[in-house]
Amino acid sequence: MRNIRLKLLYTLPRLYSMDISGLRFKYKGKEEAFTEDQITVKEPFDHFKKWFQEILNDKDVIEPNAVALATATKDGIPSCRFVLLKEFNKDIGFKFYTNLNSRKGSELLENPNAAMTFYWAKYNRSVRIEGSVKVLPDEDATKYFLSRPYKSQIGALASNQSHPIPSRDHLTARGDELQEEFPNKDNIKKPAEWGGFSLIPKCIEFWQGQSDRMHDRIRFRRPKDGEVIDGKLLHQGEDGWVYERLAPYTNRIQLKFKGREEAFTEDQITIKEPFYLFKKWFEEVLNDKDVIEPNAVALATASKDGIPSCRYVLLKGFDKDVGFKFFTNLKSRKGLELLENPNAAMAFYWGKHNRSIRIEGTVKVLSEEESSEYFSSRPYQSQIGALASNQSRPIPSRDVLTTRGEELKKQFPNKDSIKKPAEWGGVSLVPKCVEFWQGQTDRLHDRIRFRRPKADEVVDGKLLHQGEDGWVYERLSS
Repeated sequence: MRNIRLKLLYTLPRLYSMDISGLRFKYKGKEEAFTEDQITVKEPFDHFKKWFQEILNDKDVIEPNAVALATATKDGIPSCRFVLLKEFNKDIGFKFYTNLNSRKGSELLENPNAAMTFYWAKYNRSVRIEGSVKVLPDEDATKYFLSRPYKSQIGALASNQSHPIPSRDHLTARGDELQEEFPNKDNIKKPAEWGGFSLIPKCIEFWQGQSDRMHDRIRFRRPKDGEVIDGKLLHQGEDGWVYERLAPYTNRIQLKFKGREEAFTEDQITIKEPFYLFKKWFEEVLNDKDVIEPNAVALATASKDGIPSCRYVLLKGFDKDVGFKFFTNLKSRKGLELLENPNAAMAFYWGKHNRSIRIEGTVKVLSEEESSEYFSSRPYQSQIGALASNQSRPIPSRDVLTTRGEELKKQFPNKDSIKKPAEWGGVSLVPKCVEFWQGQTDRLHDRIRFRRPKADEVVDGKLLHQGEDGWVYERLSS
């Protein structure tokens, strides 16, 4: 259930900003805790299949195989977008398909490290996967391409993915030409640049949200050389895996995409800058009671060596001056990575609305005053959870966390005596690029990207258009 404390910031034009720090949702109760004894086979693929099958059988979950994919350049600049998982098993990893000449394809060929994150809000569950990628054999990609619906094949032929195009009409005209050239599937062949990747995991983490904010995190990973498996913090798993609590099956997935019938065109953007359109889309989703946690967003970071990671955080506010705000433990993995490499990317995906927004830029730490103000506004149990959890560090068991929580409740029986921990703070992602994606039933998806112009770049009004407040915008091929 939503507990909404929604505040528009009228000191700026209300078109551009929103404070959603009071937007909260109920998680699972203590009786539904995720404990180690629920993992009957001590390796991650079996448990992933168990969770995924449960969600796959729920008709109310739209596109359960939609997953945030984080990549990074060799210089450590992360990006994030959603793809569709198409197959998984313990031998091949997690498979997806794409245009190899797209931005994600080019980044993966340049830096074969990647991270995936699933988030199923209705179930209060998330799965994070990290590892290296390999390109699938061409015969695998061809077999899958030929199994795709006719319109999906036409869309792949029509789109020079991620490259600027003059207009939506240009893309649809190309699609119409191809349908005349190839009136049926029989004579369509896979384009040379279209292929598949498999993410071979080195680490898989299972997260389940709890109403007492003592969220469950159990991570499977490959052991380090010479690492001692003590049976207290680190436990021996199966098939070469170890597992720890933090504060052979193939499943082939064929789901029908349900796109929008109405196109997303440039004339719908009445104010030519990204914050106005973000607020417009976000309010539409926020007002839809069927969308659970509309402010949940995939956040991609990277180490200074260019190894990406991805997890979900909750957006807590945005405006055109400070960017997109969230709060965290600054000594957590994401906090440390952001302090080490202040480049980050966010990706929202609202399946029911067939819309996604990608944001890329640099981060800055919010003032201590602002972080304290937000911390003080949090529910009592959330404050206790923040005090109890040494985020991202291994702990012996869930009991250790709950015991620490009970001790803190005795020490701080109400909110009045609780102060923000020194390591807890806020971060703002200041965007350099914001892309709006809307899925279409003809597979010629709409992509409009706002970005800051490069030095001496020519804004020709054909491929690149002048926006407002120093932004330019362009339509990308789907």
